[in-house]
Amino acid sequence: MATSNTVKCKNAIARKTMPIRELEKLWITTDEACTLLNCTRNFLEDLRDEAEVAWAKIGGKCYYEYASINRMFERNRVPAKAKANA
Repeated sequence: MATSNTVKCKNAIARKTMPIRELEKLWITTDEACTLLNCTRNFLEDLRDEAEVAWAKIGGKCYYEYASINRMFERNRVPAKAKANA
C-alpha cells in the first residue's frame, strides 16, 4: 500500500509541476552562429578576425558569445525613417 501511495504522490507532483524552460544559451557553436546570421564559416571567421564577435576555442571547436552577436547588430542598426505625411 505504501508503494501505491508513493506512486500516486509522484504522479500528482508530476501533473502540478511546470516544465523547466531551457536556459538561454550564452555560447553557441559555429553551425548555430552561421544559421543565426545566415552566413558562411568564412564570413564568421572574418567577424572573429575583425573582433566583431567574442569567441572562444575549446578542444579545437569554436564557440561564439550570443550576446556579442546581438551587440554587433545594435552597433550596426540603421534607424527607420519616419514617414512623411502626404
